[in-house]
Order: sequence, then structure tokens, then C-alpha cells
Amino acid sequence: PVVYITLDAMRDMKGQEAEYADKIVTRVLAMTKRHKIRNVYEIQLDCDWTGTTRESYFKLCQAARDSLHKQGIALSVTVRLHQLNETLYPPVDRGVLMLYNTGGLKNTETVNSILDSRNVWYPAGLRISDVCMGRMVFRWKIQSHTS
Repeated sequence: PVVYITLDAMRDMKGQEAEYADKIVTRVLAMTKRHKIRNVYEIQLDCDWTGTTRESYFKLCQAARDSLHKQGIALSVTVRLHQLNETLYPPVDRGVLMLYNTGGLKNTETVNSILDSRNVWYPAGLRISDVCMGRMVFRWKIQSHTS
């Protein structure tokens, strides 16, 4: 299961991260039980955290991971390309690098704005073993006009 967390939610939970982590874990596990989803080995948090929400997000991740580990469940998170510039990473079991929107959307010369591998790089010191690659499966069309 994946839980999407907005930046507004991250800002609102400041100082209550452990409480919200407990609510998230409890709710997800209740939903998996209710819908008879067995063998849940991992839960993923999806949040486009920034420098201003990093501290709260990391606290949320730590509390969620501690709770999940007691039940033998791992915690992973999504990682955006801009987050690879950070020197600190969330306290989780692994990250899934979201490879999308790497091309120039407004550049008419761009062949594929969803994924342009020329714009994908890995910072020195990143332990690739801790990061899996996730690729979006979708397509879009761009329509433009001159007026």
C-alpha cells in the first residue's frame, strides 16, 4: 500500500508526527485486513517533501518505521530527482526513485518530456542499493497554439 501525503498535511502535523504515523499505520493495516489483503511486507509513503518539511517528514518516517518493524513490515518512500540533492535521506528501509517529468515540457525539441534519460544523474555517494527505480507508466499529449 502507498500513502500519499501532501505538503499542507506535513506542515499541519508539525509536532505531532508520531501521532500521525500511528494513525497512518493503524488505518492502512485496518484497510488491508478489511479488504483481505494478505502478505503485506511493505508500506510506502509518497510525499514531495522539501527543506521546510524535511524535519517533520523524517520524524514521521522514523515513527512509522518503528511501528511497522514491530509487525515485520518494511517502510519505503518515493524519492524525487530534486531530493537526491539532499545530504540527508529519510530513515526508511529503501527509497523508490520516481523517474518522470525529466524532459523539457515546454521545449518543442523534446521527444519525451515524461522521461529524458539525458537529464537523469546520480549524486556522488548515493548508495544505489538503497534506491530502486520507479518508472511511471502513462502518456500525455501536448497541444500548443501560437496565439
